[in-house]
Amino acid sequence: ASTELQVSKKSLDREKYVGCNLAKRIYGTALALTPGLSLTAAETFIPMVASALLADTNILDGIDIEKLATSFPGQAVLREILISNAVDSLLDLSEELQSVQHVFLSCDKGN
Repeated sequence: ASTELQVSKKSLDREKYVGCNLAKRIYGTALALTPGLSLTAAETFIPMVASALLADTNILDGIDIEKLATSFPGQAVLREILISNAVDSLLDLSEELQSVQHVFLSCDKGN
């Protein structure tokens, strides 16, 4: 477990975001579920929440806070992740719709 923690700390000590596919899907889903959160706000909010979690678990010990902040995705990367997530969702929906006989649409102005 100690080696895994050291590897995890190294990934938090980067100068730019390098994320795995799972993390990108989670970010994309979170952004899609919070349409009122701008990408500029998300760029600040995500590192703060993650840092609070890391601080609560004492993982922040020995990590350079300046590098930690840059190891999260910025606004441009978040936009790419959100677009990629939207495309994946549309492709999944397209596959589902090809197998159905009827599709009903609700075209009202409400939620």
